[in-house]
Amino acid sequence: MSTDLKLGLNLGYWQRGADDATELVQAAERLGYESVWTTEAYGSDAFTPLAWYGARTSRIKLGTSVVQISARTPAATAMTAMTLDHLTGGRLPLFVFPEKMERMYGPSLAGAGPDFDIAAMVMTLITDDVRPALDGVKMMLTLYIGGMGAKSRDFHADIIGRMGYAEAAEEIQALYPAGRRDEAFNAIPDELADGISLVGPVGRIRERLEPWRRSPVSNLLVMGPRDETSLRTIRDLVLG
Repeated sequence: MSTDLKLGLNLGYWQRGADDATELVQAAERLGYESVWTTEAYGSDAFTPLAWYGARTSRIKLGTSVVQISARTPAATAMTAMTLDHLTGGRLPLFVFPEKMERMYGPSLAGAGPDFDIAAMVMTLITDDVRPALDGVKMMLTLYIGGMGAKSRDFHADIIGRMGYAEAAEEIQALYPAGRRDEAFNAIPDELADGISLVGPVGRIRERLEPWRRSPVSNLLVMGPRDETSLRTIRDLVLG
């Protein structure tokens, strides 16, 4: 299998102070990056920066990676996504995710059950009650249900276990919530990090890129670079 890879820019979320990445997003658009992605956890929300960047660009897709579904009612999530999608000419891929529910948003929104039970309920509301109102909107609505950190049900740990690193996942899951973050990071196997990402100097990334082209992966999200020169270097490596 050979895949034509596409590039996206992953900005994450603000943690301390505003981080206006308009110039970086505009550079990514000029360089042929297909998409730019924001997320929300602690700090900035996902939608507002995308509205800001969308008003200052014309082509690049604007993705949420991811939106907390417990922060808003299903209708509010759909209305926000529909509004942004219309204003940007159909450029919004929407991903939603249940995380940090009760701690961030309180029991009135989070409910009393496990994250994945509440997520399933909200997903049903979105798909059954809200999605019909979005007919005609050129929007990709993808519902990602997962959870991380909870000992009773940690989908991220499950995935890592299925990849062959169950013991490491169990150790990390014990260390991180206990506040031993440095130990948790050091417990991540180098082979695992290498298997799910392209990390290192340009030469090393060039050597390791070919297996990704032969994989089912179709999109690579770039995190870290904050200047046009770095974005161009990565573009030239991946897109030629």
